[in-house]
Amino acid sequence: MRNQSSVLAAIALAALATACASSRDVDAVGGSSCTGCHGGKNDTSGAPPFDVQGATSSVAVGAHARHLAVGVTCETCHRVPASVGAPGHADGTVDVVFGPAAQDPFSASTAAYVSATHTCSSVYCHAPTWAPGGTTPPPWDGAITGCGDCHAAVPASHGAIGSFACSTCHQTTVADPGVLPTIIPGGAHANGAKDASAHDPGFTQSNANGVTPHGLAALYRNLGAFPNGLADCRACHGATLDAGIISGIPSCDNCHQDFSQPGTAGTDWRTDCTFCHGDLNRTDASYQLTDAAPPRDAAGSQTSARVGVHQSHLFGGATPISAGVACDKCHAVQTDLGHVDGTAAVALKDPAGSASGAFTPGAGGAAGTCATTYCHGSFTGGAAANTPSWTGAGTQTCSTCHGAPPNTGRHPGADNAPGGHGSLNCQHCHFDVATTGAIKPGGRALHVNGAKDVKLSTNGTIASGNGAWNGTSCTGSCHGSGTPTWNP
Repeated sequence: MRNQSSVLAAIALAALATACASSRDVDAVGGSSCTGCHGGKNDTSGAPPFDVQGATSSVAVGAHARHLAVGVTCETCHRVPASVGAPGHADGTVDVVFGPAAQDPFSASTAAYVSATHTCSSVYCHAPTWAPGGTTPPPWDGAITGCGDCHAAVPASHGAIGSFACSTCHQTTVADPGVLPTIIPGGAHANGAKDASAHDPGFTQSNANGVTPHGLAALYRNLGAFPNGLADCRACHGATLDAGIISGIPSCDNCHQDFSQPGTAGTDWRTDCTFCHGDLNRTDASYQLTDAAPPRDAAGSQTSARVGVHQSHLFGGATPISAGVACDKCHAVQTDLGHVDGTAAVALKDPAGSASGAFTPGAGGAAGTCATTYCHGSFTGGAAANTPSWTGAGTQTCSTCHGAPPNTGRHPGADNAPGGHGSLNCQHCHFDVATTGAIKPGGRALHVNGAKDVKLSTNGTIASGNGAWNGTSCTGSCHGSGTPTWNP
């Protein structure tokens, strides 16, 4: 074992005289003659420990082992002599001459070693100019405690991307097995290049539903990897998605197609509702707002709870009872990407535009329900307790939303109904709207419209020529010259 005793020193010198007099060419057994003077404790590279005095913790030993462990080669910091007798070698002076890997490719300064303080200056590997914010470069015999010793843990150029692990963009550089990232041995860290690729090759490949992982992430459908949805996209692509936080990050407009000019990049996708949901097959010339209603939903599904009964509300389903419910009666009609926040902002209104009822989302993606809404019974004589499911299971009949007939005024069966009304059906008073138990095709616009549409008919087949309704009472028709009030 090497030590500082005079006896062993003499033995060591004898060994050095033999080893250092020969070339450093690799010998037949694979060892290096460099270890005859230094190194050899951890490997055969010749790098300390040991130093030439046999020490394992001197300034000469320093951080050799730590540098080698992360892939820094000998020639990065000094010339590797061809032999012991090469000029500048074994002359009592440590000549630190940085190679290209230590020079900062983004700076005009030259890397240097300050022997008086045993520190480095202007070296790319400890103080890269493109990612400032680190502490003073550590002394040669010191230790690096974390990313912040060389650059800011999250460089200012990276913007607000604190929700991402470093390996999200730097997969060939670091791994994130725990709280702190770990440099990948032999990887791309400190190699003079900005090695970043935020997404794997399949990120833009469509799945069976025609949706890409990229789209699912932006639309809050991959909360494990992208918990903030579109906000995570903005972290790299810029607040308006067209100005990357560092050079090389493209504008989203570069890839997304201008709908009116297929194959041409543009901004139309930002205001094209069907880009995320609804009918992808519509043509630009025929587009109308209802084309944006699911199916498909933002995840490409045709049957999810998010699809629900959009189509039945818009067009009435198999047996329409109205002319349809406009989009803005359930939620605001959006004009840009500002509404993409992972939630469905439902704001129910009656036909006049006043707030009416509330929507309760289902748990875990299940269907939600509506309650106290005008269109489902929240009016005089209506089924105020009706709470229909958004997926619309079951058949909706007249009595689902109100009595058939309602127990109000002088409807047949109501407390104040005259005996003669017992033989009447819907069409006798709502001739333009309904027949018995059904809505006339021509009357759909008059049903669920917020108004009491009354037209009298004495026989239910022909409208009365002399009967009228003034909002509170009837005149003529089957009542002759009388004017009975509806609510006595």
